[in-house]
Amino acid sequence: MLHFTNHAKDRLKERKISKQEVEIALENYQVSYPDDNDNMNYVYTSPTGRRIRVVISEKKANHRIVISVMD
Repeated sequence: MLHFTNHAKDRLKERKISKQEVEIALENYQVSYPDDNDNMNYVYTSPTGRRIRVVISEKKANHRIVISVMD
């Protein structure tokens, strides 16, 4: 289950990225890596060439918390 923080919702709106695009990115990412805060980063490049990076904090059981999204 995905939960979007207010920050992530703001980034989605600002960057015109849909929640569906985030789900596709998380299902089909090409690269993943932890950042300095132990958050996981998932990078996906769509068939059209758009690159999306989703930052996930997985600190709550059974929930993946989306804390930021960027292109």
